[in-house]
Amino acid sequence: MDSQLGPSRLGASSDRVPSGCALAASWGWMPEEDGCLERLQEVLERERSLEVALRQRLECLEVELQEVTEEGHTVREQSQRRLASAVARGEEMSAVAAELQTELSTARCTFEARLAVNRGLQAQSKASEDIEALLGAQLKCLRSSSPFSDSLQGFLKVGLARGAQ
Repeated sequence: MDSQLGPSRLGASSDRVPSGCALAASWGWMPEEDGCLERLQEVLERERSLEVALRQRLECLEVELQEVTEEGHTVREQSQRRLASAVARGEEMSAVAAELQTELSTARCTFEARLAVNRGLQAQSKASEDIEALLGAQLKCLRSSSPFSDSLQGFLKVGLARGAQ
């Protein structure tokens, strides 16, 4: 490795250009001695083998990165599908809840209407009982005060019977 390097590249002011080993020694890379070229070649070989190993590792990392990226895309797509499904289920549940709320409101109104009808029927029944009691009392009073004909008593009984209905 005795190739000449220009003085401008070395920063040297003289015309003499040092050899590769002398240059390496001047930079403190290795002492100047015999076998310097062989050692530089060994270093170059190690650097080349390291470069090959690094390239292989880089290729492996690129493959792993591609696999992880593809896996990430797959996971993201699955997550998006699950999210869309969950949103759809949520919308369905909201619709069902709205339907149930409507049915509940209808059932409540129906119950309240039936309750009002039942209260009205109870009031009507109570009024009928009161009318029946009143007619019964009048009948008793009339019987005790003066004799009536059978037809009048029959009329009052029919009136009592109709009032009970």
